[in-house]
Order: sequence, then C-alpha cells, then structure tokens
Amino acid sequence: MSGEWWRTEEVVVRVLPAKLVTALLAEPRGWSATIRWLRGVRPSGESFTHHRDVVIILWVIVAMTVLEGAVVDVILRVVLGPSPWVWIALGLHVYAVVMIVAVYAGMVTRPHSLDSGMLRLRTGLGAEVAVPVVAIDAAQAGRYPSFDRSGWKVDGDGDATLATREANLRLSLAPDMTVRINGRVRPAPRSIHLTVDEPRRLAAAIAEARDGAPSGIPDDAVRPAPAPS
Repeated sequence: MSGEWWRTEEVVVRVLPAKLVTALLAEPRGWSATIRWLRGVRPSGESFTHHRDVVIILWVIVAMTVLEGAVVDVILRVVLGPSPWVWIALGLHVYAVVMIVAVYAGMVTRPHSLDSGMLRLRTGLGAEVAVPVVAIDAAQAGRYPSFDRSGWKVDGDGDATLATREANLRLSLAPDMTVRINGRVRPAPRSIHLTVDEPRRLAAAIAEARDGAPSGIPDDAVRPAPAPS
C-alpha cells in the first residue's frame, strides 16, 4: 500500500474481491480525499492530473443538485408540512452534494504519480494500480476510443482499462510481470489504457525513469489507437 489511506484498507484488501474492495472503500476515500483537498495534501513524487476535462461538468452537477434540493424542499414543506420526510429528502440532497464534491476532491488529490521507480495509476475514488516502471515496455500517447471511461477492468485479450474518459495513453507491459491492485499483487495485463491530462509528458517521464532517456518524445511516437479487430 502507498500509505495514503486508512490502515483498515490493509485488512479489507486482503480478504475481499478487488471490485468489492473498490466499492466499499469509495465513501471513506471520499471523506479522506475531501479533507486532503481542503488541506492541500498531494501524493509524493511527480504528479500527473486526470481531471481537467471534467471539472466544469462536476461543478454544474453540484449546482443543479443544490437547485433541485432547494425546489424539492420548498414543495415538500408546502405539501407535507413539518414532516420528517422533508428532512430526509434534504439530508439526501446534502449527502449527494458532499459525495460529488468528494469525487472531485479524489480526482485532484489522487493523480497518477511516478516515484521511486513505481507508477501509481488512480481514478477519483476507485482503484489504485501500482506498476513498476521496469515492467513497462512502451508508453504510447494517442486516442484509444475502444477504451472509454471505466474503473479497473481487464478484457479477454489481456488489455486493461483505467480511464476517467476516453483513454489517451497506452502502456505495453512485459510478460510475466506483476502489478498491485489496491495493494494486492496480481499478474500484469498485456497493456493498460488510461486517461491523463498530459499523456506525452507522462510517456516521457516513464521513458526517463526506465531508460534514463531525456525528457520529451518525438512527434512520431504519438500513434493513433489500432483499428478494432
């Protein structure tokens, strides 16, 4: 584990399936992320954000939820009077707003990071996938429309997805390697498709960390996604 989350995660990830772990830890991660966001805490190492294109959408959803809550509250008070259902509805709307903000806080405070030879890939409140840079054969920036927004999943061909929108970076992994998913060691997939705000910068950083190559990659290294078979 990276040490960013509560110690209870160490127990949970050892005994439950990975998808169930992600679901169970989403809410505590949300509260923790919100606190870290307010305190300006970020993970160690070089960070690579993945939330730039969804900021406006998230805040629009927050505004609409607040407006809806206010309208519903007024209507319920007129129709039901001093009923407990009025407070229940208000509480649910407040909770919804808090969790939407938590998702945003998670995306800000849980960027992808590269530190001490380990690339850590994250989503807002979902999985953390730790990949040793020595396991990465190539990092190719481009458009990968076949790998759209998704939590961690691996298809039948061994291609994994961890994307907040259409994937724009592909990591090709060496065979017979392992990764850590929420702290649990698993066989590495053939490739990982992810979303990052600056895919070429992350590709360059991976190359530099793995091979000692200088920063920057040539334009011809940015390839389009392969055509679907």
